[in-house]
Amino acid sequence: MRIDQWLCNARFFKSRGLAQTAVDSGRVKVNNERSKSSATLAVGDQLNIQIGEYSWDVKVLSVTEYAHGFIPEPHELYEEDEDSLARRAQSMEAKKLQAMERAQPSSGRGGRHHEGRGDRPGGGGERPPRGGNGQGRKGRHRRKRPRGGGGPDRRSGGRPA
Repeated sequence: MRIDQWLCNARFFKSRGLAQTAVDSGRVKVNNERSKSSATLAVGDQLNIQIGEYSWDVKVLSVTEYAHGFIPEPHELYEEDEDSLARRAQSMEAKKLQAMERAQPSSGRGGRHHEGRGDRPGGGGERPPRGGNGQGRKGRHRRKRPRGGGGPDRRSGGRPA
Protein backbone atom coordinates (compact mmCIF):
# COMPACT_ATOMS: atom_id res chain seq x y z
CA MET A 1 0.00 0.00 0.00
CA ARG A 2 1.24 3.50 -0.78
CA ILE A 3 2.47 5.58 2.15
CA ASP A 4 0.10 8.48 1.45
CA GLN A 5 -2.91 6.15 1.28
CA TRP A 6 -1.97 4.51 4.57
CA LEU A 7 -1.52 7.90 6.29
CA CYS A 8 -4.98 8.91 5.11
CA ASN A 9 -6.52 5.59 6.25
CA ALA A 10 -4.82 5.95 9.64
CA ARG A 11 -6.34 9.47 9.81
CA PHE A 12 -3.13 11.37 10.30
CA PHE A 13 -4.21 13.56 7.38
CA LYS A 14 -7.68 14.44 6.12
CA SER A 15 -6.91 13.83 2.47
CA ARG A 16 -4.45 11.84 0.42
CA GLY A 17 -3.21 15.06 -1.19
CA LEU A 18 -2.20 16.48 2.18
CA ALA A 19 -0.47 13.21 3.08
CA GLN A 20 1.35 13.21 -0.26
CA THR A 21 2.60 16.76 0.32
CA ALA A 22 3.82 15.87 3.82
CA VAL A 23 5.71 12.78 2.63
CA ASP A 24 7.30 14.57 -0.33
CA SER A 25 8.39 17.51 1.84
CA GLY A 26 10.15 15.20 4.32
CA ARG A 27 7.79 15.52 7.28
CA VAL A 28 7.10 11.78 7.17
CA LYS A 29 10.09 9.42 7.38
CA VAL A 30 10.01 5.65 6.86
CA ASN A 31 12.59 3.77 8.94
CA ASN A 32 14.35 7.13 9.64
CA GLU A 33 14.83 7.84 5.93
CA ARG A 34 13.12 10.28 3.63
CA SER A 35 10.80 8.57 1.18
CA LYS A 36 8.51 9.24 -1.76
CA SER A 37 4.74 9.18 -1.31
CA SER A 38 4.39 6.45 -3.93
CA ALA A 39 6.70 4.02 -2.06
CA THR A 40 5.06 0.91 -0.64
CA LEU A 41 4.66 0.41 3.08
CA ALA A 42 5.18 -2.94 4.80
CA VAL A 43 4.09 -4.35 8.16
CA GLY A 44 6.73 -3.57 10.78
CA ASP A 45 7.95 -0.32 9.20
CA GLN A 46 8.70 2.52 11.61
CA LEU A 47 7.22 5.91 10.69
CA ASN A 48 8.16 9.31 12.08
CA ILE A 49 5.33 11.74 11.34
CA GLN A 50 5.79 15.48 11.97
CA ILE A 51 2.62 17.59 11.89
CA GLY A 52 3.12 21.16 13.07
CA GLU A 53 4.91 21.06 16.41
CA TYR A 54 3.79 17.52 17.24
CA SER A 55 5.45 14.27 16.18
CA TRP A 56 4.42 10.62 16.21
CA ASP A 57 6.72 7.57 16.16
CA VAL A 58 4.58 4.63 15.09
CA LYS A 59 5.02 1.02 14.01
CA VAL A 60 2.83 -0.19 11.12
CA LEU A 61 0.61 -3.14 12.13
CA SER A 62 -1.62 -3.48 9.06
CA VAL A 63 -1.38 -2.38 5.42
CA THR A 64 -4.23 -4.26 3.74
CA GLU A 65 -6.30 -2.49 1.09
CA TYR A 66 -9.75 -1.48 2.32
CA ALA A 67 -12.86 -0.72 0.34
CA HIS A 68 -13.98 2.87 0.61
CA GLY A 69 -15.95 3.31 3.84
CA PHE A 70 -14.80 0.07 5.51
CA ILE A 71 -11.61 1.33 7.14
CA PRO A 72 -11.11 -0.03 10.69
CA GLU A 73 -10.41 2.19 13.64
CA PRO A 74 -7.11 4.07 13.14
CA HIS A 75 -5.47 2.68 16.29
CA GLU A 76 -5.75 -0.83 14.79
CA LEU A 77 -3.44 0.15 11.92
CA TYR A 78 -0.45 1.27 14.02
CA GLU A 79 1.16 1.14 17.45
CA GLU A 80 2.67 4.30 18.93
CA ASP A 81 5.88 4.33 20.97
CA GLU A 82 5.58 5.31 24.63
CA ASP A 83 8.31 7.96 24.25
CA SER A 84 6.42 9.58 21.39
CA LEU A 85 3.21 9.64 23.41
CA ALA A 86 4.99 11.20 26.42
CA ARG A 87 6.72 13.86 24.27
CA ARG A 88 3.45 14.87 22.63
CA ALA A 89 1.62 15.05 25.99
CA GLN A 90 4.41 17.21 27.41
CA SER A 91 4.30 19.50 24.37
CA MET A 92 0.52 19.87 24.65
CA GLU A 93 0.79 20.72 28.36
CA ALA A 94 3.42 23.39 27.65
CA LYS A 95 1.17 24.87 24.94
CA LYS A 96 -1.76 25.04 27.40
CA LEU A 97 0.40 26.85 29.97
CA GLN A 98 1.50 29.39 27.35
CA ALA A 99 -2.12 30.01 26.37
CA MET A 100 -3.09 30.54 30.02
CA GLU A 101 -0.25 33.04 30.51
CA ARG A 102 -1.35 35.00 27.44
CA ALA A 103 -4.97 35.03 28.64
CA GLN A 104 -4.14 36.82 31.90
CA PRO A 105 -4.63 40.58 31.65
CA SER A 106 -1.54 42.71 31.71
CA SER A 107 -1.03 45.54 34.18
CA GLY A 108 -0.54 48.13 31.43
CA ARG A 109 -3.10 50.34 29.79
CA GLY A 110 -5.52 48.77 27.39
CA GLY A 111 -5.35 49.22 23.67
CA ARG A 112 -7.60 51.48 21.69
CA HIS A 113 -10.43 48.95 21.78
CA HIS A 114 -10.61 48.70 25.56
CA GLU A 115 -12.92 50.82 27.64
CA GLY A 116 -11.45 53.80 29.42
CA ARG A 117 -7.86 54.72 29.97
CA GLY A 118 -5.52 53.43 32.62
CA ASP A 119 -4.12 56.78 33.71
CA ARG A 120 -7.43 58.12 35.09
CA PRO A 121 -9.46 56.51 37.86
CA GLY A 122 -12.86 55.26 36.77
CA GLY A 123 -12.03 54.95 33.08
CA GLY A 124 -11.98 57.70 30.52
CA GLY A 125 -15.57 58.33 29.55
CA GLU A 126 -16.68 58.89 25.98
CA ARG A 127 -14.55 58.58 22.90
CA PRO A 128 -13.67 61.92 21.27
CA PRO A 129 -15.77 62.78 18.22
CA ARG A 130 -14.47 61.87 14.78
CA GLY A 131 -13.67 64.40 12.12
CA GLY A 132 -13.90 68.16 12.34
CA ASN A 133 -17.57 68.76 11.56
CA GLY A 134 -19.05 66.38 14.15
CA GLN A 135 -20.75 64.20 11.54
CA GLY A 136 -18.20 61.42 11.51
CA ARG A 137 -17.85 59.66 8.19
CA LYS A 138 -21.06 60.99 6.72
CA GLY A 139 -19.76 64.55 6.47
CA ARG A 140 -16.64 63.59 4.55
CA HIS A 141 -18.28 61.37 1.98
CA ARG A 142 -21.49 63.25 1.27
CA ARG A 143 -21.87 64.31 -2.33
CA LYS A 144 -22.34 68.02 -2.82
CA ARG A 145 -25.42 69.07 -4.71
CA PRO A 146 -25.22 71.98 -7.13
CA ARG A 147 -26.92 75.09 -5.88
CA GLY A 148 -29.70 76.47 -7.99
CA GLY A 149 -29.30 75.65 -11.63
CA GLY A 150 -32.05 74.75 -14.03
CA GLY A 151 -34.27 77.75 -13.11
CA PRO A 152 -35.70 80.45 -15.36
CA ASP A 153 -32.57 82.57 -15.17
CA ARG A 154 -29.35 80.58 -14.71
CA ARG A 155 -27.20 83.58 -13.91
CA SER A 156 -29.23 84.41 -10.85
CA GLY A 157 -28.87 80.91 -9.37
CA GLY A 158 -32.39 79.82 -10.17
CA ARG A 159 -34.11 82.45 -8.06
CA PRO A 160 -36.59 84.92 -9.57
CA ALA A 161 -35.35 88.50 -9.72
